[in-house]
Amino acid sequence: MKKIILIIILFFGIFPALQKGRISLVHLASVYADDIGAEDSNTSPDLYGMNIVGSHVNSNGERVYDLADGTLYNPKYGNLNEVQITAEKTQTVQEYPAIFVPDMPQSDPGIYPTMEDMVNFIMIAQEQPSPPPPPTPKKDPCQVAKELVNALNAALAASQEVQARMNELKGFKDSQVEHGFLITRDASGFHATEMVEGNEKSVDFSYPAGTNVIFILHVHPPNASAAPSSTDILGLDHYGAGFMGNIIIHGDDMYLISVTNSVAYNKFVVKSKSDGYYDKNESNGWKYKSAIYNEFVSFSTDYMALYKNVDATYPTQLHLMDSYNMGVTLQKWNTTTNKFEPQEINTQLDDNTGSSSSITMGGTPIISKYKTIEVNKKDCPN
Repeated sequence: MKKIILIIILFFGIFPALQKGRISLVHLASVYADDIGAEDSNTSPDLYGMNIVGSHVNSNGERVYDLADGTLYNPKYGNLNEVQITAEKTQTVQEYPAIFVPDMPQSDPGIYPTMEDMVNFIMIAQEQPSPPPPPTPKKDPCQVAKELVNALNAALAASQEVQARMNELKGFKDSQVEHGFLITRDASGFHATEMVEGNEKSVDFSYPAGTNVIFILHVHPPNASAAPSSTDILGLDHYGAGFMGNIIIHGDDMYLISVTNSVAYNKFVVKSKSDGYYDKNESNGWKYKSAIYNEFVSFSTDYMALYKNVDATYPTQLHLMDSYNMGVTLQKWNTTTNKFEPQEINTQLDDNTGSSSSITMGGTPIISKYKTIEVNKKDCPN
């Protein structure tokens, strides 16, 4: 209804100024140029033929008009070439995009339309397609999983160099230090960098500026967690627009961490710096006694009280990704379907505070506040 009212107002209010096809709001200024310059006694009828987008008073106290083509018009002199301007101050006026105006179904273009013409005009205007919605920074993890598979398969299929480096990397799955390489792309196709050896906690890469990095690939040692570290998470913003994610190989399993909500991720990166979350030398990668460190310890302790002798870091990092709205998604490779599957954490609180699910730490029994903590794959349509 708002669209119809607006169209009616435009139609009857400015119809004499409409031209077939399109009209720009900046042109409407010329229709009402007498109002714009009403306070200047030197306003000339010549203003009616100009595309005026604004006006201001120059240093000589004279009102001049800003034209759509970027020039100025002084009614007193006809232009600004005949008068010296010493100190000009201009005001920016927003120039609006063009409005679609359909052709008028009338027999005589020199007369106003009939009511029947007006109804036809409204119907035509309503049939025009709406502009597409603005792009969203949040991506569907299931769609991202498909894109990741396609990108990785494309690199492996197109480059024997990438295939060879991937097989070489898998040979380091039992190494006590991290190894890794980068998949890059340029006009000639996909490429793999040389294998880099790191330490037991991380591996660092260097490459020329302007390199289009598609994937990071590295192994986590057997005695480390399969979960992405704080370095893996916070390092996702170090690469360009073509970057897809960080692949982690742990034993025979493969994982991939990627940004699926850029706005949330950027906010988390800023907060992690301002609040001092990151410390790669800390055992869990988070700064000692920081809020995220304390939550890591609390949740992992609850998990260990429920499930003995298992990797508590993996579900805890997934929990932190959710609770801190990091804007990232962890995918796990399914060797049966040859697809990445988004992982999610599901918890259920235990109302029975006397639960037998507990562990002893320093002689003190620790009772989990959760009934269950499970890591599941997200249900995605085929």
